[in-house]
Amino acid sequence: MKMDGLYFAVLIELGCSQIKWLFAISVVVLARHLCPVRKT
Repeated sequence: MKMDGLYFAVLIELGCSQIKWLFAISVVVLARHLCPVRKT
């Protein structure tokens, strides 16, 4: 996935304060992508 590098660059650009937010969002997106059937 080439997006990984881009995502990492975005994380660094936004700063450590936003890493927590982006991490949470990435986890949610990953979870929804892996388990789209588990919609709440």
